[in-house]
Amino acid sequence: MPTRAEMCHLTWVRFLPVLLMLGVHFGVCLGKKPCVAFSSAPTTLPLGSSFQVFCTFTPHCSHMIMQGQAPTRHNATTLVLDVTGIQSNSTYSCRCEHKPEPCGLDVITGYPPAVPEALSCFQDGPGGQVRCSWRSGRETHFHTSWTLWVRRGSGVPVESYRGNESGSAWGPEPGPDSSVFSVWVNASNKLGSNLSTTLNFTLRDIVRPLPPVLGAADCSSRSCVLMLDGSWAEMQAQYRTPGRHWPPSPLSGRVPQGEGCTTPPQPRPSLQPRPSLQPRPSLQPRPSLQPHPSLQPRPSLQPHPSLQAYMLCDLQPYQRYDFRVRARFRTGCWSNWSDPISNITDEDVPVKAVDAWYTLNDQFLHIHWMRLSDQEARGRVLFYEVVVHDQKFSTNASTNHLSVQRNCFLSACEVTVAAGNSRGRSPPASLSVRAAAAPPPQDVTWRVVNNSSIALSWRSPGGAGEVQGYLVEWYPAGRRTTDLSWVRLDPEHNHTTLTDLRPYECYSGAVLVEYVGSPGKTGSLGRAGFEAVHTWEKVPTAGPRFRERMEGGKVTLSFLGMPDGHSQGCILHYNACMSPSREKHKIVCSVIPAWKQQHSLGLPPGHTLWLTASTAAGEGPRSKPIINNRQHEDQNPSPGTIVLLVCLLTAVVMVMMCLWHCSAVQQRVYLLFNCLMLDIVPDPANSKWAKECATKKGELFVQVPLRDSNLSQEPASVEVQELPEDWGGGSADPGTITSAPPEGTTPKPTPWPAYHQTSYLKSVSQQSDDSDQTQASQDTAVVYVSGLGNEEEEEEEEEEQFFPSALSSFMGIPLGGKLTLDAVRIDCSEFLE
Repeated sequence: MPTRAEMCHLTWVRFLPVLLMLGVHFGVCLGKKPCVAFSSAPTTLPLGSSFQVFCTFTPHCSHMIMQGQAPTRHNATTLVLDVTGIQSNSTYSCRCEHKPEPCGLDVITGYPPAVPEALSCFQDGPGGQVRCSWRSGRETHFHTSWTLWVRRGSGVPVESYRGNESGSAWGPEPGPDSSVFSVWVNASNKLGSNLSTTLNFTLRDIVRPLPPVLGAADCSSRSCVLMLDGSWAEMQAQYRTPGRHWPPSPLSGRVPQGEGCTTPPQPRPSLQPRPSLQPRPSLQPRPSLQPHPSLQPRPSLQPHPSLQAYMLCDLQPYQRYDFRVRARFRTGCWSNWSDPISNITDEDVPVKAVDAWYTLNDQFLHIHWMRLSDQEARGRVLFYEVVVHDQKFSTNASTNHLSVQRNCFLSACEVTVAAGNSRGRSPPASLSVRAAAAPPPQDVTWRVVNNSSIALSWRSPGGAGEVQGYLVEWYPAGRRTTDLSWVRLDPEHNHTTLTDLRPYECYSGAVLVEYVGSPGKTGSLGRAGFEAVHTWEKVPTAGPRFRERMEGGKVTLSFLGMPDGHSQGCILHYNACMSPSREKHKIVCSVIPAWKQQHSLGLPPGHTLWLTASTAAGEGPRSKPIINNRQHEDQNPSPGTIVLLVCLLTAVVMVMMCLWHCSAVQQRVYLLFNCLMLDIVPDPANSKWAKECATKKGELFVQVPLRDSNLSQEPASVEVQELPEDWGGGSADPGTITSAPPEGTTPKPTPWPAYHQTSYLKSVSQQSDDSDQTQASQDTAVVYVSGLGNEEEEEEEEEEQFFPSALSSFMGIPLGGKLTLDAVRIDCSEFLE
């Protein structure tokens, strides 16, 4: 049966809505408000509560509205809304239809405070403040107050200190450290309150030292000695490399409840410098944290009576570390971690061999290696040493490949590569250079994993011998000697993933298989190449690079590849397009395979040529144009034509030299050349003298002395008259010669220039049978035509005698008629018969 108190509570809850409704109705009537809203529960509720909301209106309200809800009618003037499991703060409002003034109420939800947990306290050093902390639990969504209650011993008034959700601090009154303190926490808000459990302690149990101060860290190649200021019962240490998190578990030794460190060593009265580090034949692992048995710090560390030394072992050579420590007394709490300090361990002799590989071409041996990091080399790499057969090369630390002349045979070409630091050299990596002539891996395939990775797979050769291992090499297309990458795989692996690939880059490579050789001999090598491997592709962003050489109407292109970063994938082919300069819409294109290094094509005069590159995504922009500006193509003979012409000319010259040795040929040639020479004798009519005479309209008297053995008297003078141009009879030729006029006729003198000019004509005529005036003698007749200077010299000219000459028997000169040039012309036809 319910108790009396419970019965009273149920009765009150049952009649509360009725009393509220009566009170609200009375308030509405007095206040003249259109409506009033109220709830069956308080307006501050825990999340998930259920309750009812009532809206009571005046009797004059014809239409009651509860906005945004679907209420039910409780009576003629009241609406009721059932709310189940409220999950957030809510507002409920009501109004009459014709009255804009609303009424309503706000319901605020949250949680009561949880019981505070994990209450703990510590004192900041002897005599310091006591700080207590706890876990507050879930969010209440209300303002919550936290109060720390402290009682020192029995019969002492309780003291309270205001705190927050994470903790509080208070200063204990001076007293013995053995005094027992009792503390607890009270959390309260509008929905209720809760108390934590009570914690009892003494001050010496909760005292926490201040963080220790770390001095310098003295490091060798494998260990570091930390110097702490102060005297501590126990210590814990942590170290990390820069950029990493501190380890979750500190290095520690004997500590209550499994945490802490070992007892520190006692400082020595005199500190000696540590001897130089010598390489040890074998390094045995030490415990994580050991007290230093004999402190021998470097000269940089100054001894101090209050310093304590701790050694951290099993560190890596030439590595920067961050160190921090914390300490505690024999009882109490651990201090906070100290401020970290940093130092670098010393270098040591490298123990890791360099990973090296090689590539070959016709003239050079290219040696590649993967640079060692400072941690892998156990120091800063100063150089790489390469030995090829009997030649030694040394390169700087930033170099990862070397090209040398192929001066050794493949069967006896051994290569070693080693890295060196200040302490020594790494073990040499040996390579046996050999040709890839063994059976290669089969069915090399690839697929894209992501924008920077390619999955590569293949099948083993099968039956070709025992496989020792695989090596996969890859490189950007065209850069095998400068940008080679590779990975070595065990014999059981037939797939790998190529990582760190650049998107929109075309790669080539090969899968090499190395077979197990006979004892004392290197195994053979097989190679299967792959090309045009890429992750993503786009249209090229530039045209190809090339060099051109123009030869008339022909251009030769030497391809230099794509500009760096503009290929955007694997180039499938080049497009060579040509168009006339005046008709640019007429374009003719041809495809050039991407593997060709050189290509020739015709480029007529007045045409423009350009190139583009194409990937699987499309064709890129044009390259620089090549324009043939020649309007008329030079017809230069080819070298073959020149050689043929020289051979023909040489043969003709040799034949003529052979014929020249025949006397008959020589005579014919002499006659031929004499005839040709006669053809070039100048016509007297075109001579300067004849032209000057043609300008004169008078007559000329020329003495023609003919001498013969039968003649004893002087020949009569022959009068030569130059006919005027308007003379109607005969020929108007200025060179016509006429006979002298009859005796007794005096010729009319003609004025002449002041100078005296004389010319002569020597002619030989063919003998004529019907000429009566031809002399029997074959002497040559010379006819002189002389001009008179003036009238005063006329008598002297008439008295002048020519030298006599016999007339030739074959020369006929008619003296009685007209003497023309045709009469004295020589016929050469007989010389050719």
